[in-house]
Amino acid sequence: MPTAHNPEPTGPDPQALLVATHLAPSVMPLYRLVADRIGERLGRPVHFAVADSYERCAQDLDHVCFVCSIPYLLLARSRQIRMQVLAAPVLTG
Repeated sequence: MPTAHNPEPTGPDPQALLVATHLAPSVMPLYRLVADRIGERLGRPVHFAVADSYERCAQDLDHVCFVCSIPYLLLARSRQIRMQVLAAPVLTG
């Protein structure tokens, strides 16, 4: 069974980095750019998906999930996910 630490790739390339965004469609190009850059640095193709629910995080389908802080905190507190935070935005102004 796939886990966050060892997802089972879907699609044509088993080496693909699986990335899902749970964020607003207006910021999707930014997260697609970040995902593509990570893939370039790792030398792996990227399979990018738009998630329709936070259940996708709980199912450990992806290597990387872009999520908002409040849903992350709620899912982590209830122990539904085993994510590790890699980055968080710092807002000013």
